[in-house]
Amino acid sequence: MNTLDLTPLHIQRPEKISWWFSEIDPHVPTWKYIRSKGLRKQLKNYQQIANENNINWEIRVLPESEFDEWILFYEEQMTTLHYDLLAKKSTFQNYLQDGWDVYTIDFFQDHKVIGRMLGTVKGDVFISRFKATKHIDNIAKHCSFGAFCDYVKINEFRLQKNIQHFSFGKSRNLFGVVNKTGYLEYKFQFGQIAKMIEEPILLSAAEVNEDGFAFFFGCKENHFSLYAIAPKIPNEKYEKVKKICTVPITELTI
Repeated sequence: MNTLDLTPLHIQRPEKISWWFSEIDPHVPTWKYIRSKGLRKQLKNYQQIANENNINWEIRVLPESEFDEWILFYEEQMTTLHYDLLAKKSTFQNYLQDGWDVYTIDFFQDHKVIGRMLGTVKGDVFISRFKATKHIDNIAKHCSFGAFCDYVKINEFRLQKNIQHFSFGKSRNLFGVVNKTGYLEYKFQFGQIAKMIEEPILLSAAEVNEDGFAFFFGCKENHFSLYAIAPKIPNEKYEKVKKICTVPITELTI
């Protein structure tokens, strides 16, 4: 796998970044912040989508006595997808010790649990911590079940708890290599914004995938922006990300 040395370019790549929803105006409805036209059109009518698919949800504080049950559902879904198991009971307890209220958002279809999301609230800030969903085909055109869940989370916490700041948590920062380009596309389409985390691990190199490209957010002269290592041969996936991207891109070459 080829690697680009970022040192001569005076660029540093944070190993991880955080993702936040667009800054919210209390007078603007949530659906207007969705960047994708198709997704925005569907999520504007999210309650209709719910009715057509027999989906409902419940938002409540998660008692410490139910942490084990929540993690059991999470582990079942992550194991099915061959994902790493990151949620632990001790992690939930740490949230409480740090002064966060722990909430679960449970999704049901025909009275059966099909998804659970865990988030923490402090003041007017909501941070998404973990999400586990069963495999559900797209519940509407241009709208996945995951996007539907993310929208319900934001909209309902705005309405019920007057939350104004939403974090989608952290991700690794090398798209097309350690995480898929589709993940980055979804972030842009949904209206999310990448930011630096506190005390980041800063790296001086970036690998490319088998097609010879990668995307990452980097720091240069205290400026945080999106970089792309361009492939030597034209590539459809690379061009698709560039087209969907909602922030300026600086292209680099190996």
